Amino acid sequence: MMKKVYKINFLLLVFCLIGSVAHAIHLATQAELDAFIADNPNLTAYNGDLIIGANLDISWGEPYGNTDINDLSGLNKLKTVDGLFYLVKFKGNNLSALSNLEEVTGSFVITGAPSLKNLTGLSKMQTVGGEFIVSHNYVMEDISGFSLDVDVALSVVVDSNETMLTLNGYEKIKCEKIVMLCYNPAMTDMSAFQGVSTVDELWIFDNKELEDVSFLSELVEVTGKLTIHNNPKLFTLDGLSNLEQVKSLAIFNNQSLYDCDAEGICKRLAVSLDDVNIHNNKEGCNSTDEINCLVANENVKELAHQIVISPNPTNGLITLKANQDLRIKEISIINYLGQVVRTYENTDETMNLNDLIPGTYFIRLNVDNQMVTKRLIID
Repeated sequence: MMKKVYKINFLLLVFCLIGSVAHAIHLATQAELDAFIADNPNLTAYNGDLIIGANLDISWGEPYGNTDINDLSGLNKLKTVDGLFYLVKFKGNNLSALSNLEEVTGSFVITGAPSLKNLTGLSKMQTVGGEFIVSHNYVMEDISGFSLDVDVALSVVVDSNETMLTLNGYEKIKCEKIVMLCYNPAMTDMSAFQGVSTVDELWIFDNKELEDVSFLSELVEVTGKLTIHNNPKLFTLDGLSNLEQVKSLAIFNNQSLYDCDAEGICKRLAVSLDDVNIHNNKEGCNSTDEINCLVANENVKELAHQIVISPNPTNGLITLKANQDLRIKEISIINYLGQVVRTYENTDETMNLNDLIPGTYFIRLNVDNQMVTKRLIID
């Protein structure tokens, strides 16, 4: 239901934009596009909404219908669109024909493309005055292709891209308003988001393969809402260590999430429980009462700094190096489901984890009767 509401709101915005511009044009076929180019052979700027390709389902925001457009080469001089630029079901395999495009004053939407693997070709893009949306693209692997930083005024939505593995390319996007990363079933790596320090709203939901939020390690401020839900493999919020301020917090329906005592979460809970919604995760993160904020204690953080796991990432063999004054009583290796897969009492020898499947794990240590947690990656 949430997806439907979001899509309808987005479409209402699109149609309001279209209705407000006198020179909107929809080019649905290659013949129509070629005729438009023939009438405007040296087009560098278009004043109005430029909609190229198929149609959009109002209920779900999905592209539908057919288009045979696979060649945008006649637009190779286009620099600005003073309005919305909407590309639906474009059949080409790159955007090189848009290599001179610098600015779209409205929303820039790329949806339903069957052959685009990335955004290669948008090398001069610098400004999107509305929303930047990449959705329902069937073979897209990432959003790389920008050579310059791209300022986005309203929101960034990366949504329902079936084969997208990473957010590579996001490092070039600058948006401090609304960011939605959702319904990308193959997405495992969002590290390109790591340079973001402040946004108004951040929504991360329905990403089936996402295991952690380490990509949020530089996030300091969310002036509005931070929502993380329906990510079935997510098991830790450990990446939220530098979060200083968040107005509204919602963390729910993450079936594997048991580790919510990140420092940024604990700081928010210490301020107030108003506008905080945490429920239906795994035991340890089912409610605010279950979250053990002792992990944010200065003494525990200092203990964690005195323990080094090497190598990390590892191919399976690790050793622990700790200050000689520390007494480690027990070590537990925990997988993303919250299951303890190994326990050790003797830390003097190398630990062999070769038989564990690659992925992200937690090492939980009883150090002088205080629990310290470290993250471990097995390649």
